[in-house]
Amino acid sequence: MISFTSTYIKTAVVGSAAVGESSNFFSNVIAGFSMVLRYGVIVLAVIIALLNPESFTLWAVLAGYGALYLFVSVDMLLQLRKVR
Repeated sequence: MISFTSTYIKTAVVGSAAVGESSNFFSNVIAGFSMVLRYGVIVLAVIIALLNPESFTLWAVLAGYGALYLFVSVDMLLQLRKVR
């Protein structure tokens, strides 16, 4: 959920900058550090999965994050096709 939220905020900041609107400081900070935040969350999830193998399986954690980026990519392609 944190990855989706940071991606959404980054997209909103970039979109508002493209049309000439300004955004608040918090949104700009989140947009600037969104990649570090997303990768940090992935590392944290992998560490938790490695420390608690009876509760979380590592392949499921990695597949979940892979599905996140697949979902974002497919959505971007569908939005691009809708614009044309």
